[in-house]
Amino acid sequence: MRKISVRLVFLLLFYEISISSITILEKRGGCVELALMTPLGRNKDLILQFIDFFCRPNLPYNDEAKGIQAGLLALGRLRHVYCITTQETASVFQELKSQISEEFQSDNLQLHEIALPLSDINVVAEEETRRLVFEQVKGINQGLIIASGGRKNLTHALIEAGLLYGCLGYLSITAPHGKERRDCVTDFQVYWLPIERILEQKQEYLDLPSLKDEIVENFRSLYILPLNSLNRLKQETIGRDRSRFEAELMWLQALPKADLHCHLGGEVQPKLLHAIGTAVVNEAHLHAKTALIALCSALKIGCNGHLNEIGLAKSIKDALISRGSHPLDGFSQLLKDASEISKMKPYEVNACLLSALFEEDISELMWQGCQGVISLQRYMQIGELGGSNLLQTRTAIQMTLNHLLNEAIRENVRYIEIRCSPKNYTRGGLSSKDVMQILIETAKAHESILVNFIIMGTRHKPQKRLRAHVNLAISFAKEESYYNKVCGFDLAGDENIKGFFEFRKYLKPLYDNFVQITIHAGEVGETVNIRDAIYELNARRIGHGLKLIENKEMMNYVRDAGIAIEMCPTSNMQTNGYHNFAYDPHKPCDIKKIYPLKSYMMHGIAVTVNTDNRGISRTTLSEELLRAAQLTEGGLSQWEVLQLIKNGFKAAFLPLNEKNRLFKQVDKEVFGMVVKGKGIRD
Repeated sequence: MRKISVRLVFLLLFYEISISSITILEKRGGCVELALMTPLGRNKDLILQFIDFFCRPNLPYNDEAKGIQAGLLALGRLRHVYCITTQETASVFQELKSQISEEFQSDNLQLHEIALPLSDINVVAEEETRRLVFEQVKGINQGLIIASGGRKNLTHALIEAGLLYGCLGYLSITAPHGKERRDCVTDFQVYWLPIERILEQKQEYLDLPSLKDEIVENFRSLYILPLNSLNRLKQETIGRDRSRFEAELMWLQALPKADLHCHLGGEVQPKLLHAIGTAVVNEAHLHAKTALIALCSALKIGCNGHLNEIGLAKSIKDALISRGSHPLDGFSQLLKDASEISKMKPYEVNACLLSALFEEDISELMWQGCQGVISLQRYMQIGELGGSNLLQTRTAIQMTLNHLLNEAIRENVRYIEIRCSPKNYTRGGLSSKDVMQILIETAKAHESILVNFIIMGTRHKPQKRLRAHVNLAISFAKEESYYNKVCGFDLAGDENIKGFFEFRKYLKPLYDNFVQITIHAGEVGETVNIRDAIYELNARRIGHGLKLIENKEMMNYVRDAGIAIEMCPTSNMQTNGYHNFAYDPHKPCDIKKIYPLKSYMMHGIAVTVNTDNRGISRTTLSEELLRAAQLTEGGLSQWEVLQLIKNGFKAAFLPLNEKNRLFKQVDKEVFGMVVKGKGIRD
């Protein structure tokens, strides 16, 4: 959004003030009936001094006071005086009423009592007092002036209410000690703060360098914070000091968040894989030893038939690790070979292996040789023990999704879009529709998080499979039972398999049915892939988009078109080797190894931070936000972190009304956290 949208925040927030208190006065040429509202203390003379100021212009005030007086009288005549009383000051009000009727009979003044049902202001909680005062101010539409006639607590509440619902300004009259009498007007000091001045000061702040060049705005409510609070959010950074990482992570976990790029098949935690394998074996009454012996045969390793399942599984694990490549390289084919020998299905063979392995064995198989920078192919091999090699039963799918959502809820993720390929999970007898029903029913049980699904097609798989997933996305998106649950389509896989434009004919049915599209592009491939994803495939979001930094003109287009970039810091670092400034702040760094997230943000691009594969990258969304800061020289400010979170909700594939409802809730929650000082604790 443009800079003007940020400035409109204040016009919207102070709409009542600017319209009812300023514009209407101008239109009526100073003929407005003014209303004075003030607390009433034990000294009624304080109220009479205000009335004198409006009704007796010939009194000998000092020059400054006369200037204020002339300006207010030019707006209109004082017609109403509202006095807020307690039971203690009710009698004072009656005395005041009698005196006004005698002294100001010709001025047609109307005196109103706002009687608080309190013996004294101090006997009730401050919040209750504020609520009662706010109700009264809300009922006055125009011409309201807030005055301080005593009782500071009530005056503060009146000023707050006036700012919220609208007033002309705040008026105060003070006098030196011993000269508080009405006949000492020459010594009175009159202070007038018009609402225009407050608005102008806020507007001036918006023109400061720190805000006037801000193209992408933050959560709307944050702009009404005190200026010092705004500056603190902009100055305090995360991701720089390793001693503070734990505290920073706790702050990030408490914030509401949205994860737009999360693969179901990437939820491959060793403990979870072992539990799913065991459940599948028990559910189908599989003979695990038969499957493990078949795996030994497929691996062409000697097999001691006297070993139990655990011993056989260890032999298989050792054989896989001893191979020159990654232990799970070619694992899918190995499962197929063992399937033919054992007469079991490949996913059943895998389940038997997982049920017999210890968690540490599974971890070793997954991450052996994957320290440092790895290829995208090697990155995906980490997940070979899960995904479509395991998720072929209702139980396996439910357990995986439940685990993913429970982890997300634990860190206050409020909205998530989960990517999956339902047709890949049909080798155990489920249909694609069955898979989606299982996913949606499982998600519904988690009421504290809004869950949508993105159907995913793969570039390097057979074209027939891609067409099938396109048709599934359309049918699911249009079918009433899946409405708003299947929210888009993603094209992923090997970027170099063929030109992106060649996929347009396969994706055209998505355009005809107005299905939202996100495309994996520029993760390891060339910049042209991002261009073609946008122009040829009509992508509204780009997955990863790391190579966008190489083309400034394309960056301009992405920004201007409002196309969001789904960045995943940990997986991006694993596959591209970006420099971690938090751990090597002084190490010379090739410019190509600087993570482009901050550059995108400064350019005004709608950047989002996501998890990609929670299990493969061993991460959470909170850790991804911290990682984004660690990969940025100097870290990220708290303001920038909140901006990234806001972008996630704004870029969601949701109907506008539902997105607005969710965003308002999150905006309120973020504002509450900042106002209550729930920041980073050392």
